[in-house]
Amino acid sequence: MSRSRFQLLCAILKFDDKITRYTRIEDSGDKLLAIREVSDIFVKACIQNYSPKENLTVDKRLAVFRGKSPFRIYMKSKLGRYGIKIWMCSDSENGYVCNIQVYTGVRNNQCEINQVVLLSTQYHDATIHEDEDRKLEIIHNYNESKGGVDLGDMMASEYYLCANDNPRAPASLYRNNCYRSTQCIHYVEREQPGLAQK
Repeated sequence: MSRSRFQLLCAILKFDDKITRYTRIEDSGDKLLAIREVSDIFVKACIQNYSPKENLTVDKRLAVFRGKSPFRIYMKSKLGRYGIKIWMCSDSENGYVCNIQVYTGVRNNQCEINQVVLLSTQYHDATIHEDEDRKLEIIHNYNESKGGVDLGDMMASEYYLCANDNPRAPASLYRNNCYRSTQCIHYVEREQPGLAQK
């Protein structure tokens, strides 16, 4: 498929009936309704086709998007600054996406608090790692394996065919999932030849 054909298909791609969308969103309260089914299929495929290794990373990424959306945000620390925040759970070793959740806004006027929570079934005490920093072993392990989402972003960027300039949030999220799917399929095919064709 040529680049211009891909861009044309992305420009005209529709996921649901725009006439009834706002009524359905009000009835369900789901701001992601326009792409919920496609997003759920993507997450289900990621979960079914891969068993993650021992270290997982949960982190946010920004799907660059400048169009109108009730959940478009501004993140000063990110390169694109404006877009849709996606929480991702990735394998720390290879960046494979194990699960995603699109951030659709703060609920009930609550302030979002960013915290780092370390969960481990590997560490049960306050063992100190033997290095110059003398940090807890769990902190040392976290620092070594926290880059799973960033690694996945770097690998998925190899498949970006064109700028994400679509003014519609569902199409932007779909394109983001396409790039992640390509990265995941590539990894699964490399590790388990023939599985990605099923």
